[in-house]
Amino acid sequence: MENINYVDLNRCNNSDRANYRVNAERNLRFFNQIIAGLKDIPPGARDLFDKPRGENAFLMKRISEVGKVELEDVERFNNADEILNLSACFTDNFGCTSVARNGVIGQTLDLYDVGLSIVREKNSLYVTIPPYLAVFGMNENLAFCTNYLQGPVKQGVPVSQIRRDLLRQDAMEGCFDYLKNISRSTTVNFLLSDGKKVVDLEVAPDKTLVHEQHLSGGNYFNAHTNHFVEGDIIRDDCCPRLKRAAELLGRGERIEKILDDSQISLPVAPNHLGVRFGSIIKAIMDVRNRLFFYKGPEDSEYKVLAVN
Repeated sequence: MENINYVDLNRCNNSDRANYRVNAERNLRFFNQIIAGLKDIPPGARDLFDKPRGENAFLMKRISEVGKVELEDVERFNNADEILNLSACFTDNFGCTSVARNGVIGQTLDLYDVGLSIVREKNSLYVTIPPYLAVFGMNENLAFCTNYLQGPVKQGVPVSQIRRDLLRQDAMEGCFDYLKNISRSTTVNFLLSDGKKVVDLEVAPDKTLVHEQHLSGGNYFNAHTNHFVEGDIIRDDCCPRLKRAAELLGRGERIEKILDDSQISLPVAPNHLGVRFGSIIKAIMDVRNRLFFYKGPEDSEYKVLAVN
């Protein structure tokens, strides 16, 4: 799989533009195929989603120019979470396992075999699916992993914009205040770290549930997969991946080993729809040392980038 490339939007040279463009074109074709096959999206669904403002509006225009993609297509692609959550046929097709130990967080991104870019933009470094704003990543003070949660769709700020806005915060308190003061369009999960503490935020249009980290054997840990946790991750047994992650974290296993565990990592292979699906990237974010590690399904070692 040769679909993970590096793009520096701060310098934005010819290589950066070419790397971003090839994945944007590929992903838009795939997205349009999916949308064309959805028959249960209600008319006027796009009217539910708040238009981008401020820095997100500027970034979408920049993405349009860099990727040579129409701005309307960029905006539509960044409503993907909401559009797919409106369709019953996609509710069982997304995964992701997020884990944290002693302030370091990591995740598998379980998704279709789309083109991924690692983007450096301003003081942030993040994984995205061009021309999507950001999926997960870190800045100099914060990092977050993310998980799909099935739920209703209402008028509000789309998930893509929320994800990018979180990377503009300088502290956890800023993230809490931001989420409290916006209308949220649909459900999503964030495992958030400032390098010292990790909290899990289950975000819905009408509420945000906070799960604190656990202590075992001198290790602080947390985890999440793709459902609203009942009680806490130690007792919740709704998802085998979450149960396995909590078990390994409680034993003090390294995050790299957990993400590679056969019960957590999904091989990229054709699914029941005939489309390749699985853990298309694994990433680890160390806020304290400002380091971002990532590898694709065919990589044996993590590549490393520093957040400046």
